[in-house]
Amino acid sequence: AYHPESIERLVVINSPHPYLFAGALATDAPQQAASQYMHYLCAPQAEGLLSANQFSKLESFFAHGAALLPAWFERDFYHAAWSREDPQFPGHALTGGLNYYRVSPLKPPKTGDVRPLPTWDKARFKVKVPTRVIWGMADIALQPVLLQGLEEFVPDLHIQPIATAGHWLIHEHGEEIARLIQSAQSHSPIK
Repeated sequence: AYHPESIERLVVINSPHPYLFAGALATDAPQQAASQYMHYLCAPQAEGLLSANQFSKLESFFAHGAALLPAWFERDFYHAAWSREDPQFPGHALTGGLNYYRVSPLKPPKTGDVRPLPTWDKARFKVKVPTRVIWGMADIALQPVLLQGLEEFVPDLHIQPIATAGHWLIHEHGEEIARLIQSAQSHSPIK
């Protein structure tokens, strides 16, 4: 939005527009409920809680309450990444990802709190390049309400919903996502 000269086209994969996300966090009860996990990830002790018992709590984010992890989840790969030590960045391997949530101004209200509607200048949030939004309609963390009103911020918009895709749609529908990105890049119509 701030530097349209830097890009020709944009593909967004299940990531809400910040203005609409702030509005939904202020007014939409289902989105507020779906986003409560953010408070857990912001807790000072989150690294320890998520890495305890061989990352069992962190794995539960991928299982969504199911008894089994999805077939695409490669436990050894993820555990190695989550355990990685980097001498340039001492501390816990999970801290970088958790800090994303910690510094974000976009969080749901805690139970009983009220989150005000955004008072930001809408014009600063306009996306001025052709944009394709690929959205998993079965995402439990990012509700379809986040697509409502998007055309006000993105005039050259094409929304590509995937009915059966959840929060991990790149893993769940990798070939389809690659095709959609490629067709957006080549200006080809979606097939």
